[in-house]
Amino acid sequence: MGVIAGAAAACVICLLCVVLCVVVIVKRNSKKCKQAKTAQCDNLDYRNGEGPGNEECARPGNEECARCVQDLAARNVLVSDSLVCKIADFGLSRELETNRSDGTYTTKGGKIPVRWTAPEAISYRKFTSASDVWSLGIVMWEVISYGERPYWNWSNQDVIKAIEKGYRLPAPMDCPEATYQLMLDCWQHDRSHRPKFPAILSTLDTLIRNPETLKKMVKSR
Repeated sequence: MGVIAGAAAACVICLLCVVLCVVVIVKRNSKKCKQAKTAQCDNLDYRNGEGPGNEECARPGNEECARCVQDLAARNVLVSDSLVCKIADFGLSRELETNRSDGTYTTKGGKIPVRWTAPEAISYRKFTSASDVWSLGIVMWEVISYGERPYWNWSNQDVIKAIEKGYRLPAPMDCPEATYQLMLDCWQHDRSHRPKFPAILSTLDTLIRNPETLKKMVKSR
């Protein structure tokens, strides 16, 4: 049983490294992706105990993105054989209104990726770095579930109604409790209660460096 748990934890570590790189890319490129079609994060390697860009992303005073990605989804994360990760398709990314105290971008009309979008962004078309955090939680769920479609074959309207009633995606099979808790944190209805990207980065870094914390799995329901 211990061998199985250890193997599962090792597998989750690999998946979390991809998620970690996504977080780093969003943080590192949030201020310079205006014209970029892809943003890259190289050297995804924890064998030497070094994460990509940790110091830069967690630096004091760098807690909020100047832009919101708005279309953060696993389909837009490209991973090469050498574990070089890129986020593609910044077509929906927008400059946040940094002169506003709430740092929001409001859009009028147009389609939005409902399954990956925070409830306030669906209801009021208000996008922030906190709405990107919600999307990151969905990306984590996609990665840990090996590419399963969020909310399966539900219609967009069913997804919206369920979220407003408090429904959240269940933990994927063989998902560590700590990982699922981070997803749930990202899916807090009140955006002010969601963790910021530096905190997520720190949590992922801690989980990856301490594999024992990943052996306790969410119980099947």
